[in-house]
Amino acid sequence: MHLFAGSTILIWSTAFPVTKIVGGAIPPAELGAIRCVAAAVFLCIIGAAEHIRRPRSLGDCCLLALAGALGFGFYMIFFNTGMKTLTSATSSLVIATTPVMTALAASWLYKEHLSRTGYLAIVSAFIGVMILLLWNGVLSINTGVIWMFGAAVLFCGYNLLNRKLQAMGYSSMEIMTYAMISAAVILMIAAPHAFGEFRRAGLQNALLAIYLGIAVSAAGQSIRDGRAYQRRDQLHVPDASRHHDPRLHHAQRGP
Repeated sequence: MHLFAGSTILIWSTAFPVTKIVGGAIPPAELGAIRCVAAAVFLCIIGAAEHIRRPRSLGDCCLLALAGALGFGFYMIFFNTGMKTLTSATSSLVIATTPVMTALAASWLYKEHLSRTGYLAIVSAFIGVMILLLWNGVLSINTGVIWMFGAAVLFCGYNLLNRKLQAMGYSSMEIMTYAMISAAVILMIAAPHAFGEFRRAGLQNALLAIYLGIAVSAAGQSIRDGRAYQRRDQLHVPDASRHHDPRLHHAQRGP
């Protein structure tokens, strides 16, 4: 468990500096489109090998599309736009609010009990992240904070919808694959010139954009979703209880 959680944190931690680099060459929406297309292609290949099931109904398709819009489509636009004006440290700090919002929202929506110890653990973890990130560092406050906080809210919505889809019987791979396909379609409509920007970005930026899609969005997210929910099922504990597990705290954030 420590290995998978640590791998997720390590992979996702690279999203901030890499996005900062690539964002200088590719606009936010176009970068999001490239990232989602790369992730969708990768997940389709893996999904075909694992023989994932098709969505069972039109209603399920709509939920999966909404998950893609929240967790990847619109999230990418907000995240990439925020990274244009924020330092990596400040961006990490704002995104770190995602598990806090997710735990609180889950306890309210799903009537799951979160003890005082749980609330204290969440607050302590958030304060600890803030201290570590700002120790001899720089906190930049500008409109990018609003964009990044919006990204955190969107990913919180994805976490909650992911939990609902898991309860409906969909596997993490099925949710990830169909959500990412939906996000890729949304962003290609929003950024029709994405591949033109991709070609003009240069080899290094192009490879980094593909890395963000395959390693961060697809592989990292799959590890997080699969292992987090598997652990919940094995322990027979309610979903919200894992949000104050210090080993998974960072794995509830979006990259």
